[in-house]
Amino acid sequence: MDPRATAFLRLLEIMDTLRAECPWDRKQTMETLRPLTIEETYELGDAILNNDLPEVKKEREIFCCTWCSTPRSETSKGRSTSPRCSMAFVKS
Repeated sequence: MDPRATAFLRLLEIMDTLRAECPWDRKQTMETLRPLTIEETYELGDAILNNDLPEVKKEREIFCCTWCSTPRSETSKGRSTSPRCSMAFVKS
């Protein structure tokens, strides 16, 4: 298996564990994650504009976790989420 796909699947496992065991994660919805996603997008954008590669790496990792939380919050409520976006991420 492609190591990127393995890493992404590991991330999803971690997100599932957090969703199951962490009270804060269980309470999150798309609505509560919206401001966090916006904040992380701006922080990643600032790091890119500043050409601060260590900060880009850090913010990219945080953004990725935030990005993965949104569909996980919906799936845990029994709402269907499209895997198309996730599959594109793995294949890139």
